[in-house]
Amino acid sequence: MVADLAGTDKNKDQIKPRLSEAQVTEAKETLCKILDNIDTVIIGKRKTVELVLLSLLAGGHVLIEDVPGVGKTSLVSALAKSLACSFKRIQFT
Repeated sequence: MVADLAGTDKNKDQIKPRLSEAQVTEAKETLCKILDNIDTVIIGKRKTVELVLLSLLAGGHVLIEDVPGVGKTSLVSALAKSLACSFKRIQFT
């Protein structure tokens, strides 16, 4: 059983999917290609890359903080290139 926002229970079979199975498969393949592309530049940070991409897909904003030299700018640059977006760096000191 799945509870809806109104608090009443609905049978899982009655919930209609928003995307077809083919659309979900296509989206998954596209996301995997993006992640694999970024992995060629950013090595060993797959979880971080997944979280950044997930945040963007959810319509959120991402603030990346860490010590100098760990690849923050490279990550964002690779993500922008993978998504055919522009990239500008804002630096605060």
